[in-house]
Order: sequence, then structure tokens, then C-alpha cells
Amino acid sequence: MDISQQEAEKLLKSIIIPARPAILDELNREARQSEPNPAKIAQLIGKDVSLSAAMLKTVNSPLFGLSKRVASVPQALAMLGSNNTINIITGLALKNAMRAKQNQQLDRFWDNAAQEAMVSAFIAGRLPGAQPDAAYTFGLFQNCGIPLLMQRFPDYIQTLKIANTATDRDFTAIEDERHATNHASVGYLMARAWFLPEKIAQAILCHHDLSIFDSASHDIKSEVCTLVAITRLAEHIAHGFLRLTADAEWQKIGDHVLKYLGMAENEYEDLRDEIHQMMSQE
Repeated sequence: MDISQQEAEKLLKSIIIPARPAILDELNREARQSEPNPAKIAQLIGKDVSLSAAMLKTVNSPLFGLSKRVASVPQALAMLGSNNTINIITGLALKNAMRAKQNQQLDRFWDNAAQEAMVSAFIAGRLPGAQPDAAYTFGLFQNCGIPLLMQRFPDYIQTLKIANTATDRDFTAIEDERHATNHASVGYLMARAWFLPEKIAQAILCHHDLSIFDSASHDIKSEVCTLVAITRLAEHIAHGFLRLTADAEWQKIGDHVLKYLGMAENEYEDLRDEIHQMMSQE
């Protein structure tokens, strides 16, 4: 699954994608060295006080699942490793970059995204082979196309209201009808522009596509499907904790997600209750 060059160029002409912060280039340059220097990585992160503080707050959340609290960036690096730490920093940098271009209207959007990302990391920690840091980063990035479309189209809020309550039509199909594009495609381009791992970019592109859970109908890698399944489950659990309106998306995708993850209804309910209890302590 991909977007053609022509489609990408058309989108980029009308939608402004925030520039990738220089700190990410510096961090990735160091991480690509034959022997990355943890002290230098910690120093680079430490130069941005708000970013390093946000990272420590994130990894010390009960939902992130570390065995003990960390008090410094070097300590976090030692426990998580360079790549995991940089993935988390990338997600937090996105949040900062997008917030800088928006008003307070989207504060709730990013608060919800951060909470869903944390729940995604927690669920990933319970599943064999899943990566909590990748789930966290994807959790923050999966809907990053939404604020960009809000910036581009004055009536996009109305589109969201329609799409969020539709149980018989695909979310992205409604966006396409009204705006000739959708947040999954825009988010995919954002992920590519920020040089995110391909599995995260692909997961963003297809996170509303039910067919990815049908192994006979596509060639999407299992790690992409797993990321999507984890984060859609996390969204639903966080949605329930916040007691928001009926979750129309879960009605469409829920059975597919639980089946793909091999999770029985009682296992889902136990996991949901455990996460809700932890969220109440946040």
C-alpha cells in the first residue's frame, strides 16, 4: 500500500507539513554511528528542557511499564536504549511542532492522543514480539493528519462530526467525499517527511482499512497490522475511560482487532479494567 508520486505532489501543494526539528536529525545521525555515544545522545536531548521533561514524564507513567522510575535522561537511555528513546522523542517533538501551529482548540486532541499512545505502549508490553516504543510513537502519529486538515479546510470540524458517528461508512471515505483527501494519507506523508520507520508510515496510511486484517487480500506486513490493532484497541479503551460518545469506529473494527490479537472477550475486559484503573491514577 502506498501513495503515488502524483497524489503526494497534489497533497503537498495544498497542505503545509511542519518541518522536522533539527534535534531529530542530530539524534538520528548519532544513532547511525557504528558505536553511538549514549552520553552525546543524552546531551542532545537535554538541550531541550521541555522535551527532556516530557520524555521523563512519559516513561515514568505506570502505563509505560518500566520496573522503576527514572530520574534523568541518561538513566532513561540506559533502561530503554538509544533507538527506543529516540522513537519516544520523535513522538513528543511532533506534538510540540503541531501545537506550535495551532490554538487551544486542539489541546484536547493532543491530550487524548498522548493518553492513547501511553495505553498503546502498555498493551504492546503485554503482547509477545510487540514494541512499546513503536506503539507509543504510532499512537501519537496515527491521527496527525487531522490537525493539518483542520488548518486547511474551515469545515473539517463538521467532517469529523459526521465521520465519528458513522457506523455504515468508512471514516476516510467520508473525508475523501468532502475534501478529496483524508487524514490517513496526509499523516502518511507527514511520517515520510519526518523519516519515521516505514512500518509506522504504513500503519498510519491503513489504520482505517479493515481489509488489512484479512491475510488473503493484501501484502501488509504483520508488524504493521499489529501496530494498527494495538492502537485501535487502545483508542477504544481510552475512549471508554473518558466516557465519550458511542465509539462508532469500534463497532466497525472491534471484532477484527480482537480476532487478530487472539484476544477473547473476557481477556479484553480484564485488560480494559486494569488499564482504566491505572488511568485513574495518572
